[in-house]
Amino acid sequence: MDRQLIRTAQHPHGFEAADLLGEDGTLIHVKRAASSAPLSHLFAQGRVSADALRFDAEARAEFVRRVRERRPGQPVGEEFTPRKVVYAVSLKSGKALTTKNLFTFAQVSLLQAARALRAQGIDVVVVGIPSLDTSA
Repeated sequence: MDRQLIRTAQHPHGFEAADLLGEDGTLIHVKRAASSAPLSHLFAQGRVSADALRFDAEARAEFVRRVRERRPGQPVGEEFTPRKVVYAVSLKSGKALTTKNLFTFAQVSLLQAARALRAQGIDVVVVGIPSLDTSA
């Protein structure tokens, strides 16, 4: 689903629903980053997509259509509403993702997104993607 924008009257410029969709309907947003800006964008993306898929019927219908087109067996119905958002992050530095090395501004953006999503009853998970050592 990466880079496939959903455009609606509410979102005429489009939004990306997720990079991946889990079997259970989890929206998975993935980013490899070296600074705060791409991560802040990632956290906002998860918040915007969850909000649109919950409250914009046009966005939800288009999302369901696309999922059914790509994966006919995926159990996503017309009443789909996000229940879980996963942010998967790989730091370009190669370091493991921790609260100590997540950029300060990105930490604030993540906190704001998590609060907003959890207020809607959506679980939020952050996972680090380990970097492979390609020097060997």
